Amino acid sequence: MLETIIRRRDKTEALSVDIEREDFMEDRIYRELEAKEYVEKRLAENGNQMIIETRKMVKWRRWLAKVYLPDTGRTLNEELIEKGLARRA
Repeated sequence: MLETIIRRRDKTEALSVDIEREDFMEDRIYRELEAKEYVEKRLAENGNQMIIETRKMVKWRRWLAKVYLPDTGRTLNEELIEKGLARRA
């Protein structure tokens, strides 16, 4: 069981949500493996060639990257989102 604490100015309340943690983690691991296999397949189809465009996000102190493959005008990032294997940050 997961418990979420919501704090407001006037009161604090706890919401309990029944989620089987094991099922949640298994589903997440499966999606991660599926995404990894998709990326490996797409890279192999393009002779392991790619163009990587990076930029640093100062606000969050991290680097973001767009990965372009030669056979399409879209990014690999967009393909993963379209297939449900990734989500926008």
